[in-house]
Amino acid sequence: MGSLTGILYQGLVPVFADVEPDTLNICPASEEADYRQTRAILAVHHSGLAAGMDALLGIGREHGIRLWKMRASLLLRLPGKLAGTMGTVSAFSLNHFKHITCGSGGVVLTDDDQLRYRASALPG
Repeated sequence: MGSLTGILYQGLVPVFADVEPDTLNICPASEEADYRQTRAILAVHHSGLAAGMDALLGIGREHGIRLWKMRASLLLRLPGKLAGTMGTVSAFSLNHFKHITCGSGGVVLTDDDQLRYRASALPG
C-alpha cells in the first residue's frame, strides 16, 4: 500500500504488473505492454531481493520512460552498482519496521536537479 498510496495521492492511475514467483518483484516481461500513456515504471525491491533492474532500465530506455524505485533495499548490490543508485529516483522508507528507522518519513535519492527541487518543495 505504501507505494500505491503516493500514486493515488497524485491523482495518477496505476497499472499493475505481474510478479516473479521466486522474488515477488515486478516481472519485466509483464511490462511489455502498451506504453503510450505510461510515464514511469515503479519497481520495489521486495524483502532484500533485487528486481530485474537491467531489463527494467532497458524497457525504460526503449520507450522513454523513467524508472522509479520505492523501498530500495539498503546496500543491495547488483553487478557494479548499488540498487538504490539505479534509475531516476530511489526512495527509502524510515518507518519503525525498516532497516533504518526514524519512526516515520523517508529519503529520496536522485541525480536530476529538477526532480530534487520538486521533491524538496513537497510538504513533509
